[in-house]
Amino acid sequence: MTKYAAPIIGMNGPKGGVGKSMMSAVFASWCSCHHLKTLLVDTDYGFGKLENLLNVDVEYRLTDYFAKDLPLKRIISHLSDHLHLIAAGHGLVSMANTAASYLGGFLLDLELLRDEYDLIIIDSASGIHAQQLESLKFIDYNIMVTTPDVLSIVDTLYFIKLARQISPSIEHMVLMNRVVDEKGALKIVEELGLALNQMNVTSPALAGLIYDDKMLGLSQIPDDVDLVRFMHKKNKDNFDSLRQKLQQNLVMRNHRRDKMQSDLRL
Repeated sequence: MTKYAAPIIGMNGPKGGVGKSMMSAVFASWCSCHHLKTLLVDTDYGFGKLENLLNVDVEYRLTDYFAKDLPLKRIISHLSDHLHLIAAGHGLVSMANTAASYLGGFLLDLELLRDEYDLIIIDSASGIHAQQLESLKFIDYNIMVTTPDVLSIVDTLYFIKLARQISPSIEHMVLMNRVVDEKGALKIVEELGLALNQMNVTSPALAGLIYDDKMLGLSQIPDDVDLVRFMHKKNKDNFDSLRQKLQQNLVMRNHRRDKMQSDLRL
């Protein structure tokens, strides 16, 4: 058990398909491998992405917390000594429009677990909606996952501006995924850094870049920000190996799913 209240990190991205859930899974896996007791929370109802990425099947999910009124600790799955998961649930379209007030109640319950973990990571659904905005009231750090395309960057900057209005105390970070090439990456770092600085987002301005499944480097990361050291270049090998393992697990899971569907057709 930790001796301090765990910081809560929100992994957000207004544009879908930028790799947010993958980054959440890698972040949580890396932290747990370094003996940080980590709670990973999936609030993207209806898809269950983190279950797929981590290659796990759980007994209870967040949808059970809402629909069956289960206690919060009942829906926590212990994947290892240092990595626990609250899965969102999947296949339940009716949960997609769960009122923000219900999610707020869940996040209030989650606050009570701060003393039991070193870190709590919330993987949010993409888009800008009431549930996502509600979660901003409870997080300490906001990591925005984006890609180099213009729409993704514009949406990211808009979301940060909106988030600062809702909760001015949040520290914002940006993780740039799927960079086209190393030369282009450096240009993107410069342009995005300038845009963030104009918005007074300075601590830190950029969390990291990923190109060809490898970390390229960091920009404007204070040495005392422990929460983003997992992206430091010296830890690139750890990051790459975890990412590859997660990708392999996802491929294996998809193969099993395809085989089951094929057997059913026969």
